[in-house]
Amino acid sequence: MVITLRLLFRIALPVAIVATLALWLASSGPLVRSSNEAMVEPTPTPPGYQGPAGVPGALVAIPSSNEALGIDLSAPGATDENPLAPQLLSVPPESVATDPFFRTWARTDDPVAANEVTRTWMWGPTPVGDSVPEPYAEAPGGKRLVQYYDKSRMELTDPESGVVTQGLLALDMMLGRIQVGDAEFVDHPTGASTENVAGDRGGNNGPTYASMSGLIEAAPLAAGAAVTQTVDANGQIGEDSDLAAFGVMADELVQRDWLNHRIASVFWAFMNQEGVVWADAGYQNDRLFTDSFYAVGLPVTEAYWSKVQVNGSSKWVLV
Repeated sequence: MVITLRLLFRIALPVAIVATLALWLASSGPLVRSSNEAMVEPTPTPPGYQGPAGVPGALVAIPSSNEALGIDLSAPGATDENPLAPQLLSVPPESVATDPFFRTWARTDDPVAANEVTRTWMWGPTPVGDSVPEPYAEAPGGKRLVQYYDKSRMELTDPESGVVTQGLLALDMMLGRIQVGDAEFVDHPTGASTENVAGDRGGNNGPTYASMSGLIEAAPLAAGAAVTQTVDANGQIGEDSDLAAFGVMADELVQRDWLNHRIASVFWAFMNQEGVVWADAGYQNDRLFTDSFYAVGLPVTEAYWSKVQVNGSSKWVLV
C-alpha cells in the first residue's frame, strides 16, 4: 500500500472544494493570520519560468491495498502523461521576480512546474485570481494584500518588511470566524463550513470542517502509538485496530497556547522532507522549508482515519 499525504492542519484544502471555498471567502474578507512568518529575500525569476496555471494534484493520505507496503511522500506533478498537468501561461519576468508571493511560491512549486521534480504542489500551480487588499487592523491603511492559492493563501501585512504569512483556511472553516486584526475576529455569515474535509463532494461523505471542530480539544495520543482512531461524518471518534497495518504512528507533540496534539508520522516526515527547491538563483537540494510548520501550520486535531468516497471509490484517508 502506498500512502500519499493530504495535510489537514491549519491551511490545507481538498481540491474538490476550491470553487465553493472561493465563494465562501468572497463574502467574508480576510482569514486568520498565521503566526508562522518567514522573511523572503529577492529571488531572480527561475530559468524558463512562464507562470503556472492548471489543476493541482490532490494531497490525500490514501492507502492503496493493491501495491507493496511503503510510504510515498510525493504526488504527481506536471508530466506529459498526467492529464491534469498544468498549462503554462506567459508572465513578464520583471513582475514575478519582485513579488514576495511569487518568491514564496517558487521555492517549492517552481521545480514542480518546471518538471525538475515529481511531488505534490505545496500551494498549487497557479494563484486563484489576482492578489487583493482585505481589511486588517494592523496593516498600513487598514488593509493588507492577500493572494489565494488552491491549497493556501498568502498574506502581506507589512509591505516594507516583505514578510509573507500563511492564512489559516482550515481553522477558519472549522470555527466559522474571520480574523480582521491581530486580536479582532468576526463571525462568518454562514458559520462553520459544511464542506467535506476530504474526498468527493456530497452529503455524508466523511467528516466536514464543522464536524471536525468538535475534535479540537481531544487529548493527544501517546508518543509512538499506532494511529488507529477513526472519525465519521458526524465527527464521532471510533477505533479500528486493523488500521495499525498502515504503520502510521503518533509522532511530534505540539503544545502552543491552546494546542495540544501530536502529528502523524507520515505528516511529520512530509513536513521535514528535503528535495529540489529554487533558491539562490538556481535549483538545489535542501529542506523544503527551514521552519517545518511554515506552509502546513500547526495541528488543530489529532490524526484520524476516515472512509470516504474518492473519485467514486471508498477509501481510507488520514486527516
